[in-house]
Amino acid sequence: MVPCRAMNTATHILRATVVLPDRDTLLLLRHEGAGWFLPSTLARADETVQQAAQRAVLEATGVAVALTNLVGIYSGTNATVEFVFTAYTTPDRVRAPDGVELDWLHLSQAEHLAGGGDAPNLSPSVLADVRRGFRFPLGVLTNS
Repeated sequence: MVPCRAMNTATHILRATVVLPDRDTLLLLRHEGAGWFLPSTLARADETVQQAAQRAVLEATGVAVALTNLVGIYSGTNATVEFVFTAYTTPDRVRAPDGVELDWLHLSQAEHLAGGGDAPNLSPSVLADVRRGFRFPLGVLTNS
């Protein structure tokens, strides 16, 4: 696994996002007064990007997830590098913390929102890769 401290530089911030597909369904969150977004977090220096991704979902929903695959690694604005994973969870266990709305949206609904003001961190290229079924084994992130 790739430790974040090995990948952080002065110009790159790692963000790990987990896409939770269940028959083309994604878990999205919305804070009061804000748009829809995928669970995400900044990776800590002492954790791998995989651990950061799992923590992002746990903190947002209270549910632990098992990562299944890497969808891709994307560069974004403000010198961010985003790792996008698929994961398994039990949908009926997901709960929203106070002030946050959670919803399972079909991929086509997410694609309609992507890139707009209602979903600022939904990248059309990430959603296209999810739709195409892009999946890489988690082992590609192993340090050699």
